[in-house]
Amino acid sequence: METTPKGEAMSSRALREFSNYKLATQNRSALTVDEYLLDLRIFFKFIKALRSGAPTEGEEFDAIGISDCDFEFMKTVTADEIYEYLSYLRFERGISPRSAQRKLSAVKSLYKFATVTGKVQNNPARDIDHSASKKTLPKYMTLNESEDLLNSVNDEKDSKT
Repeated sequence: METTPKGEAMSSRALREFSNYKLATQNRSALTVDEYLLDLRIFFKFIKALRSGAPTEGEEFDAIGISDCDFEFMKTVTADEIYEYLSYLRFERGISPRSAQRKLSAVKSLYKFATVTGKVQNNPARDIDHSASKKTLPKYMTLNESEDLLNSVNDEKDSKT
């Protein structure tokens, strides 16, 4: 068996089926699917570590296998565990709100796939909203700053001719 993160993710039947669905049915790029698989690999490892009391970082965390994380395992995951995962991402891993949102998107997509295909009846991720990403307003230049910029471009253009 492959020891790469992608190979490890593919050891889970649920993730293999999800990957095939994303690639073949939804026509997602291989790179996008690989990123989802990496995110889901960490998600499954975290849930298993949380339940067993194992560390959530380091070699012991990396050694947690996910081949048994199938649809039956997915049925046992709760919304509270997903919230703990988001907290772990932000406060233990130091991941930005935007990146945490993307990782949650992978979890939500997996569960949507599993419920639509009838593999799982309950979707614990459905109502989880993690819109903590702050939207920043664009920063505008003042009129003087805009004129200075245009003048510097014109000066540079004039010096080249």
